[in-house]
Formats: sequence, C-alpha cells, structure tokens
Amino acid sequence: MKKSIIGVILIMFFLMAAKPLFAHPPTSMKLNYDPIAQTLHIEIEHVSSHLSKHHIRAIDIYKNQEEAGHIVLPTQTTPQGEVRDVSLKALAGDTIQVKAICSRGGIGEESLIVPEAVLPEKK
Repeated sequence: MKKSIIGVILIMFFLMAAKPLFAHPPTSMKLNYDPIAQTLHIEIEHVSSHLSKHHIRAIDIYKNQEEAGHIVLPTQTTPQGEVRDVSLKALAGDTIQVKAICSRGGIGEESLIVPEAVLPEKK
C-alpha cells in the first residue's frame, strides 16, 4: 500500500514538473513598420491546439528601449498565432523591439530599425 501511494505521488510530481515541457515560445515573429501610416504590423507564429490554456498572453512593444505599448490578450486570434496592427509614432533610425509572451512560458523577441519613409512617385 505504501509503495502504491509513493508511486502515485512520484507520478503526480513528474507530471507537474513536466508541464513546462508542453509549452513553447513563439516560433517566429515578423515586424513591419509603415512610416507614412505610423503603424507597426506584427505577425507572431505560435501554434496551439488549446487556445484557452496555451496562447500568446501579452505583447510588449519598446521604442529605443523605452516601453511604448503593452497589449494583454485573453486568447490569440487563430490557432496559428496572432496578427496585430499597432499605431506607433517613430522616426527613421528608431529601434522597435517586440516581445511576445506565451501563457505557459517562453518569450519570443524581434526588433527592427525604422526605415526612411518612401513617398509614392507622382505621375
């Protein structure tokens, strides 16, 4: 009887310790800044089959190492990931960094340097 109780406790301990193994950070992130519209386009790849339990829970945005935005997500919009457009004023040469935080652990990060605005040619 004692051995079976110890066995159950060990199995429960293993399952609790292994929980982080089932979580993963975002696998990739694409950033694009439109200087004319002053919009940051964020595409986060984070595949999950249980969006209520395992999803992107927050997106942190930094401009030149200062916090410029924090988005809390109760769930991600699709099982493949999250796509967001965020209004953000930035100048050419500014560095934008985005951190996507998984609800079960792990952080994906990506950054970009704001390009010069290219105006459309007049015909």
